[in-house]
Amino acid sequence: MFMRHLLHFVNRTSYLVLLLGVLCQAQSPQSFSLAEPATVGFSAERLQRLDAFLQKLVDDGKAPNAVTFVARRGKVVHFKAFGYRNLEKKEPLRKKRPSHPSP
Repeated sequence: MFMRHLLHFVNRTSYLVLLLGVLCQAQSPQSFSLAEPATVGFSAERLQRLDAFLQKLVDDGKAPNAVTFVARRGKVVHFKAFGYRNLEKKEPLRKKRPSHPSP
């Protein structure tokens, strides 16, 4: 009975270690370079529609700000900030270089 529980625990632990390894790898920082949308399969016109949609949300007061970051295969094709960092003071939102998410 004890051996069966021990094997079950070892089996579960190895899955957990494997899962943690995959998650850590998936969140490792990447370096990005700029590219034209069409070079990685995006439509520049559709990205402009996204800009217009987000700007309208800000202009209509439905959202104080928004940031877009669109990339594929390590190539950034769209990175923009809309709206205000401080709505009361009308301080514009600034783009920051993407970084690894904090825990």
